[in-house]
Amino acid sequence: MVRTDILHAVKSTINSYFPGEEDFELSIGDKLHILLSESTQALSLITSLEDEFEIEFNDDDIDMDFFLSVEVITEKIMSSLKQDIRI
Repeated sequence: MVRTDILHAVKSTINSYFPGEEDFELSIGDKLHILLSESTQALSLITSLEDEFEIEFNDDDIDMDFFLSVEVITEKIMSSLKQDIRI
């Protein structure tokens, strides 16, 4: 899976938490910050991403920096996918 595919899937997963939001035109960054402000939503996002990519994040991967941007999340997913391949 290439980086652009992962990035697109991350954005789609985040957007799925905002059905019908098209009228408000929130940026993907704004949506990510909203999800972070709701701890249960943030945990749900992590679980959704783990299910989507069939990975399990290390506890050390999930910190405040994880939610800085979709690019950071994408890098964490790519790193986890590479670890799974090496095992």
